[in-house]
Amino acid sequence: MAYGKTLKVLPSVIADSDGAKTEWGQLSAGEQERTGKAFCQKIGRSLSAYYSSHQEEWEKLAAEFLQE
Repeated sequence: MAYGKTLKVLPSVIADSDGAKTEWGQLSAGEQERTGKAFCQKIGRSLSAYYSSHQEEWEKLAAEFLQE
């Protein structure tokens, strides 16, 4: 997660590990569920790794949640 880095995504297109692209709507309900779970897990790991390395950013974020 670098500052200023452009996030390149097409929310309706899923790229498989082999590079094949499939539109979200063409996936079965089960495939959508598995893909969604895998996506959330990957985001969770990435956020955890980032905030583990940037404790001061975590403290800022936590402080914002406490203010709400």
